Amino acid sequence: MKKYSIILLIFVLAACGKNESSSDNADVKLQEYKTQVAELNKKISELQNVANSDNSISGEALKISVIDISESKFEHYFTSTASLEAVESAFISPEMSGQVKQIHIAEGSFVKKGQLLISLNSSILKSSLNELETALALAELVFKKQSELWDKKIGSEMQYLEAKNQKESLENKIASLKEQIEMTKIKAPVSGIIDAIRIKVGEMAMPGQPIVTLINLDKMYLNANVSESYIASLAKGDKVTITFPTYPDVNLESTIFRVGNVIDEGNRTIKIQVLINNINKKFKPNMVAQVKLKDYQNNNAILIPSIIVRNDLEGSYVFVVEKQNGKNVAAKRYIKTGKSNNENTIIIEGLKVGEKVISEGYNLVKNGTFVDFN
Repeated sequence: MKKYSIILLIFVLAACGKNESSSDNADVKLQEYKTQVAELNKKISELQNVANSDNSISGEALKISVIDISESKFEHYFTSTASLEAVESAFISPEMSGQVKQIHIAEGSFVKKGQLLISLNSSILKSSLNELETALALAELVFKKQSELWDKKIGSEMQYLEAKNQKESLENKIASLKEQIEMTKIKAPVSGIIDAIRIKVGEMAMPGQPIVTLINLDKMYLNANVSESYIASLAKGDKVTITFPTYPDVNLESTIFRVGNVIDEGNRTIKIQVLINNINKKFKPNMVAQVKLKDYQNNNAILIPSIIVRNDLEGSYVFVVEKQNGKNVAAKRYIKTGKSNNENTIIIEGLKVGEKVISEGYNLVKNGTFVDFN
C-alpha cells in the first residue's frame, strides 16, 4: 500500500511541474527550432563550399552564356484606361416655348448643318406679323407724305418726326417677330446622325428641354485620367498607342491633343485628350479603350534581362564573369536597379560597360564556380 502511495505522489508532482512549465514551453520550443535552423544553414554552407572546392579541384568548368554589358536605348511605358467622346455632339433644345407641329427627321438619319429638324406651331406669330406688315404699309405712306410736305416747308417738324418714328418702330417690331418665327424652326447646329428624338408631334417643347440628340462620329476625343506623378513626362504632341477591347485587331497611333491643367482632388489624376479619326464610324461615344504612353526614355542605359536579377536579404544581385588565376569564375555582384519593363531592367550601380553577366546558367553557379563560355 505504501508503494502505491509513493507512485501516486510522483504522478501528482509531475503534473504540477508540467502546469508550472506550460507558460515557458512555447519559448523553449522556439529557441530549439532556431538552433536547428542555424545548424542546417551551417551544413548547407559547408556542402556548398565542398561543391565549389570539388569544382575548383577537378578543374571542370560549367558551360554558361554571357551578355556583354553595353549602353543602349531604353523606353518605359504605362497603360491607362480611357473612354471615347464625340468631338461634335449636341443635345438640342428650343429657344422658345411652342407646340411641336412637325418632325422632319427620323432617328438614325444623317443631317447637315442648318437642316430643319423640328417645326413648332407659329400661327399666332405669323398672324401678328401680318398685322404689323399692314400697319407698316400705312406708316410708310404717311411718312412719305409728311416727308414731301416737310421738304416744301409745309406742316410741322413734329408731325414729320412722329411719322418717321411710327414707321421705324413698326420695322423693328417686324424684325423681332421674324426672329421669333425663325426660332420655331429647330435646325441642326452641326452635321451628324440623329441618335434620339425625345418629343412627339403635339407635345410642348420648352427652352432647356433636350428634344433631339445629334452626334457627329467623324472625329472622337479619347479621354484618360492618369496619375499626377506622370505630369512631368507628358506633353502635347507626345506619341501614344491605342487599343480597343471591343476590336482586338485595331491598333492606332496618335498624339496627345491636350493635357489638362487641373488635378482631380478625389483621385489625384489629371486628364489627357487624344484626337482620333473614326474609321468607318466603328467607334462609339463612351466606348472603352487602352492608351499606352511613354513616361521615360534613356538613350545610354545599361540594361540586363529582368529574369536574371536575383534577390537576397542584402539586395539585388547578378553573377558576372571575373578572371582568377587566369581562369573564368562566377562572381556574385550586388547591383542597384532602376526602371524595368517586361524584358529588361536598368542597372544604376554595380555594372560597367564591357563586363560580362551570366545570362544562362546563372541559377547553377555559386561564388567562385569555374565557368566556360564561347
